[in-house]
Amino acid sequence: MIRPALGLAALSMLLHPACADAPPLFGEREPAQEGLESRSMLRNHGPSKVQLEASTRAKKEKPEEADWRSARGTILRTFAYRALEQGLIEEARHYLTEACEMDPQDGASHAALARLYLTENDVRAALAYATRAAENNPDDQEVALVLAAALSEADRTEEATLVLEKIWQVNPGDPEFAQALLTHYAASGSHEMARRFVERLLAEQPESAYGWRLAGDAFLAQGRLDEAVEAYKQARERDSSIQIPYGLTADLEEANEDMDPVVASAEQAEMADNPIAAERLYRFLLRSNPEEPAVHLGLARVLLAQDRSEEARYQLAQVPLGIRGWREHLLQAKIDIQVGNWASARSGLMLAINDRPGLRSAELLLHYVNARLEEQRALEAEQRAQAEAQAEEVADQEGTP
Repeated sequence: MIRPALGLAALSMLLHPACADAPPLFGEREPAQEGLESRSMLRNHGPSKVQLEASTRAKKEKPEEADWRSARGTILRTFAYRALEQGLIEEARHYLTEACEMDPQDGASHAALARLYLTENDVRAALAYATRAAENNPDDQEVALVLAAALSEADRTEEATLVLEKIWQVNPGDPEFAQALLTHYAASGSHEMARRFVERLLAEQPESAYGWRLAGDAFLAQGRLDEAVEAYKQARERDSSIQIPYGLTADLEEANEDMDPVVASAEQAEMADNPIAAERLYRFLLRSNPEEPAVHLGLARVLLAQDRSEEARYQLAQVPLGIRGWREHLLQAKIDIQVGNWASARSGLMLAINDRPGLRSAELLLHYVNARLEEQRALEAEQRAQAEAQAEEVADQEGTP
């Protein structure tokens, strides 16, 4: 199943990667209060009264009014993304909820809010908003990915598969979407479907470098290392820039036989529990090897050992997602645990376990993270109940003559 593995800053980028040109308005208005209407929609999995009224207005409105709603929705999403960058989850939720209630056909806001709920393990809410987004944007790839993720988390894997396959039939050939579909097959245990998908892709495009890379990914997910290495070789022969899991570079005869003495010294300093010395050596290596994933990973490890989680996160972010394996996912999870990003930590651990089934350290950490998530959800439920009680009390007081 497709699981979002996101830190807060990364989440804001993934929710809407093209928000850099938005006006710098963050902090100039108060977050909208999430109405009782939106919570009613989540309980009933249907349109709220507010959204039905908005939908009726949308059918009657003039083009300039539709343009205004679209612009307003973009601004509200921008507020939400910037709130997420600062870790203000509730504020981001308020902005996105307001955008959804204002325009039930705003697929981008519904998908963004669904993805936010997914990171919090609120599958029911995520599925409600993702379904609404898909109804109004049936051929949108990003919306389909969010809906498939929500369906997978709800243990409706077959429906998730149908959603992704439908989009692939409409828009075949997108490498990133092909990777998402293959990841879904592998994570749901549909190895035979993954094999047939890759075979069909290679039959249609035998010289496709990304097709061979996907074949390598599929073999690797099944533990068939020799076949994975051969597929990655075929990909590299067609495109030398193709990125592969870092742990397999030695098998592809791309690693030097003699380890760089500075790298060896840095790793020895790590093993000797001397992170300060290791950090100096890794930073020295970065000056001459700024694109080397192993150096960024080593630096991320020693920074985390010094409780410098944000710096560690930055270094790990320099390692492309396409070449990360279970070690990198585990490191990401440890960084998230250190700063209390439990939902993101859970996603990283699930990816690590998917890449390395039976990884005991990841399983133990996952048990710990799930316990923290349960505590967090219980606290948020209590806070929502208190807020609703206060709102009802204020309404009663205002209605008293």
